Amino acid sequence: LPANLDVKVKIKQRGIKGIIVPKAAIVLEYGKPGVYVVKNNVAYRKIVTIQKDYVDKVVISSGLNSTDKVVIENAYLLSDGIKVLVK
Repeated sequence: LPANLDVKVKIKQRGIKGIIVPKAAIVLEYGKPGVYVVKNNVAYRKIVTIQKDYVDKVVISSGLNSTDKVVIENAYLLSDGIKVLVK
């Protein structure tokens, strides 16, 4: 483009739909992203699909329900089926 040329630009962004969780909640196992959810004081691993990755959070597009209680700290220390104490 020539110098000093004005350009009008429209940027369209596809809608991002999903559940936002801290990046620290994501645990990779065998290269597959997952999160631990707690039900009845037991942690269960759920494989998820990450739609968008930001600096400190991710948008999960599938594998997680909005009612799931996600472990957001020290998730990497857990294993599937381990009993946990919810504070």
